[in-house]
Amino acid sequence: MSASNDEFRVSFNNDDCDSEETLKRLKSASEKVNWDNRNEIFKFLDHHLYPLTLIITGKSRIPNLLNVFQKKQIDLLFIADTSRVEPFFIEYVTDAGYRDEPDLDEDGKPIPRRNTAIHYAAMVRNFDCIPDLFKIYDRFDLDYVDENDVTHFQAACISGCEDAVEKFLEHGQDPNFLPREVAEYAEPPVHLALEYGRKEVLELLLRRGADPNVTNKDGLTPLLYFCKLHYENHDVVEMFFEICDVTQKTLQVDARDDSGQTALHLAVVRGHENIVESLLKRSDGPKCTPRRVTRRSIRDLQQRVKVNAVDNYGQSPLQMAVEGNRDNGRIIELLLRNGADPNLADKEGWAPLQTICQRDYDVYDFAKLFLKINDDLNQTVNIDARSDSGSTALQSALIFDCSETAGLLLRRGADPNLACWEDGSSPLHIICRRDYRYSLTKIFFEVADELNLQVQVDARNYLGRTPLQLAVATLLPETVDALLNHGADLSQFIFPTESHVCKESKLWDYKRNSKLIVTSGALAVLDSLEKRGYELKQSNAYTIMKLLAKHEVFDNSEDFYKCHFDVEFTFAALQTKVCPDVSPFEVLQLQPKEAAKQLSYLDYFKFARTDEFWKLPYKHTKTCVLYLCEKISRRFFRRWAAEFFMSLTRYRLPILCCEIIIEKLVNKDLYHICVAATDQIHEDSKIVIRHNTRPLRVRKAPKKLQY
Repeated sequence: MSASNDEFRVSFNNDDCDSEETLKRLKSASEKVNWDNRNEIFKFLDHHLYPLTLIITGKSRIPNLLNVFQKKQIDLLFIADTSRVEPFFIEYVTDAGYRDEPDLDEDGKPIPRRNTAIHYAAMVRNFDCIPDLFKIYDRFDLDYVDENDVTHFQAACISGCEDAVEKFLEHGQDPNFLPREVAEYAEPPVHLALEYGRKEVLELLLRRGADPNVTNKDGLTPLLYFCKLHYENHDVVEMFFEICDVTQKTLQVDARDDSGQTALHLAVVRGHENIVESLLKRSDGPKCTPRRVTRRSIRDLQQRVKVNAVDNYGQSPLQMAVEGNRDNGRIIELLLRNGADPNLADKEGWAPLQTICQRDYDVYDFAKLFLKINDDLNQTVNIDARSDSGSTALQSALIFDCSETAGLLLRRGADPNLACWEDGSSPLHIICRRDYRYSLTKIFFEVADELNLQVQVDARNYLGRTPLQLAVATLLPETVDALLNHGADLSQFIFPTESHVCKESKLWDYKRNSKLIVTSGALAVLDSLEKRGYELKQSNAYTIMKLLAKHEVFDNSEDFYKCHFDVEFTFAALQTKVCPDVSPFEVLQLQPKEAAKQLSYLDYFKFARTDEFWKLPYKHTKTCVLYLCEKISRRFFRRWAAEFFMSLTRYRLPILCCEIIIEKLVNKDLYHICVAATDQIHEDSKIVIRHNTRPLRVRKAPKKLQY
């Protein structure tokens, strides 16, 4: 590209570094540079200018750069040098006393539109070199603006270059300078000084008349802007407050953005707990600690910082704190101890406690903390507060499967029978539609029994369904037993329809263990009902058969025998336990009658929901599950297929013959028999027998047939 380094070193070792030969060689090298290529500019700095800075010292011995480079090329060299950790060329030129001169227009006036190294240094955040650059670009009566509408004055505020800021202000710069509307990233000086934590610059701006409440193009004051940032630096906020106090500037701590949110809202949303604490301290002087808040400080706090202010969506800072997925426990405590209303609901009627019960995690800890703090403050929390749909905190806890929280709410006085206005569902209705782990039912009745609460186990929702009907339709045998143990009326029980069972059993869909859960759950539910005296009908059994067929639980024995000899499967099936004494491998070896003696339907149902099930090899799980479903449902299909088969044959075959035929068929064939018998029953019901009230006309027999 150019002459070698050694060549330049030799030249620069001469006594006269201002010689025409030196300038000529440097200029010749610069002419070979592609000034549109950043890499070539960097190489030129390294190979030619860097050796020059090592050899030449002293202002009098430095060549005049304008005799070598064009003005635009000098700017490009400065810009390239700002990309370095230690920009040597800028320091070298500054020491040499080089000063930039502005470009002039036709009228001889300076042109402010220009990209300089100061703009670039601010953009790449190489703030250390900006003070030196301001020695080069030393025209403070002229504020250069780059293509992004960022000015030298803003760069000085960002970098904390107090001297440059003061010189700009002395030359008439407006401390409330607002960037042009087209500026996408530019912010007012106070915003920038606050964002970058430039205390001296911030104080200087405020003393020179800057408005601490000036808004940027998004309508955000400096405090709102800072609280909206994703990083927290509460020392800067404290500094801002102190400077406003020292300069006697009134700070609008309750200014709002376009969404109606205050600085407190924004700090809570971002999880900036120290900034929240700083905002809540803005009272008459004494600091409000999280543990002790005087009545006077709360009164003054509410005058200065409206802790219960709501945004355009009706949410207070407390609502936002309990709603977020962050660990906002300390923020919640700060807000409550500083006057936040624990019962203030949002536009949809959700109170903070209800919102807590809908969190993704730590629901119990947050609810416990929330209630404890309010107890300490002697504040009453409305446990049964309703949303616009009539939902309560207890119902929310049950919907989101928070069993511990549900128990906590019941112990704190939540009504176990309060129904939702939307569909009339009581807490028990909710439990019976989703308690696949039995944790909700168990703790609900344990607490109810402990506190002697009267639970309406036969309450009906707007569709007229009882909790028992829902538990049966959702295939929850343990919940069915719990309801019956607590007095559910089986005499008025109506078995769920096919569509209802199919709809509610979708709880188990799309899981690898779903077939085993549906099969064992359905049969365990029927077993519980019959043991309590319910007389199962053919239509009820047929409903369950159709459900099992829909879930495709019928066995393909050929696939099973292939995996039966798989070593990995055999080992895993032996290590896994359906119950403490029986492994899946042992169950698979048993005949259905023997398996029924050792294991109940409920044992299979529990096994399918435990970690033991997932120990089975993935590639053989489906086959193993189908074989287990075939085995455990065999007795059910045989029993009911015999009745359907006799109906299909018009009861013309002896029972023994029917049983012999049934014994030789697999479950899938037995199901088809039941389908055929049901279809025949439906066809028979369509036959209309005509009843004629007129007397029959008696015809005489022919004479030849008469005796």
